[in-house]
Amino acid sequence: MSKFELYLKLGTEHILDINGLDHLIFMLAIASVFSIANWKKLLIMVTAFTLGHSLTLVLAALHVVSVNMELVETLIPITILLTSLVNLWKKGREQHTIVLYILMVLFGLIHGLGFSNYFGELVAGDQDLILALFSFNLGIEVAQILVVLSILIIHIIFEKIFSVKRESWILFMNGGVFFLALSMIIG
Repeated sequence: MSKFELYLKLGTEHILDINGLDHLIFMLAIASVFSIANWKKLLIMVTAFTLGHSLTLVLAALHVVSVNMELVETLIPITILLTSLVNLWKKGREQHTIVLYILMVLFGLIHGLGFSNYFGELVAGDQDLILALFSFNLGIEVAQILVVLSILIIHIIFEKIFSVKRESWILFMNGGVFFLALSMIIG
């Protein structure tokens, strides 16, 4: 396996790892307010998150940032909780304002901090640091796109087969995300 394939696989596994549900729950919150018709806006949202996440990983790999992991582990579910609250507040309207894109970049920075120490150790001493960063972040982006695409497909199934209204879908998904994030904060 080449370095590119290795880091691509690690980036994909980072998102799809069932032990790290925070990313999956966050992607659920982001995707739950979008319809398949607005997939481009959703892709921009996911990519904004990835850019923030990637920046943090670059800074960690270059030993520019050092963070209190306990604080970061508290901030991650707070970002998820805030995203669900924004979605509930704007229930039924597409989430595509510039403010939300900026929030996604900022939340991506925080989520990236949660993985930054491990990633910094992973690439320490690697002569192909740019290749490692690029392929790992590409793996993250590919996995996130697969997750949000799956959520959109599930939404279509619930809408078409079970006649679930869009506002009910948003309320149910973000209510669940809110309580999962709250339990992560408390527990």
